[in-house]
Amino acid sequence: EIKNIKTTMGMSNMRNEMKWVEKVITNKSNTSLHYPAIKQLINNFHNKWISKNNTTIVNIYQQYLKSILRTTFGR
Repeated sequence: EIKNIKTTMGMSNMRNEMKWVEKVITNKSNTSLHYPAIKQLINNFHNKWISKNNTTIVNIYQQYLKSILRTTFGR
């Protein structure tokens, strides 16, 4: 029971962080100078959560964030 609560909270925290990264990516003030830092932010998000045994979801979130990055910056 406690493990399920921890897993649920971990998933919720991961989703909240993913949403925060999404807000950073879609910020209207971003310029091409921000691209490398935002790309690194996505990598940092991935590296933080990949070790928590949620590899499928982490990889899906990473691909989602990368697709938003490509769409936003046209790369």
